[in-house]
Amino acid sequence: MRLRHATRRELQTEARCGGARWSSATGRRLLELVDDTTGRVLVADDDRGLRAVLGLAMDPPGDGGERTATIVELAVDPTHAQQGLGSLLVRFAEDIAFIEGCSRIEVDPHIEGWDDGDCWPSLGYAGPAGDGVFKALRRLHACCC
Repeated sequence: MRLRHATRRELQTEARCGGARWSSATGRRLLELVDDTTGRVLVADDDRGLRAVLGLAMDPPGDGGERTATIVELAVDPTHAQQGLGSLLVRFAEDIAFIEGCSRIEVDPHIEGWDDGDCWPSLGYAGPAGDGVFKALRRLHACCC
C-alpha cells in the first residue's frame, strides 16, 4: 500500500471512468482542493487502484498567526474497511499539515462519524460531537512507508 498526493489528472480520470462509487461521491470537492494551493488530496493505493482518499484544506499562510488544517473528505473502499487505511491517511495528513506550519487540525463535522466516530478519540482527537473534533499538532509521526 502506498500513501501519496493525488494529481488532478488522476482524479479527473477516476471521475471520467466512473470511478468507484465510494470515491466518486467526494470527487468534485477533491478536484477543488487539488486546484487550491493550500489544499491537498491524499490517497492510499495499491496495484489495483485507489483504496482510500482524504481531502485536506489548510488556512493560507498569514502574518505568522496560528494556521489550521481541516480534514474535509475521507472515504475508504468498503472492501478495505477496518484495515487502518483511513487512520494511515489521517496520520499522513497530520504530518503534512505540521510541515506546512499548521498547529491544529480539525475534522469537518460531516465526516466526524467516520467509522462510527470511534476512531477519532483513538487518534488523539477531542471536542464536542457535532461541532467537529480537533487535535493540536506538535510532532511528526514515525512512518514505515
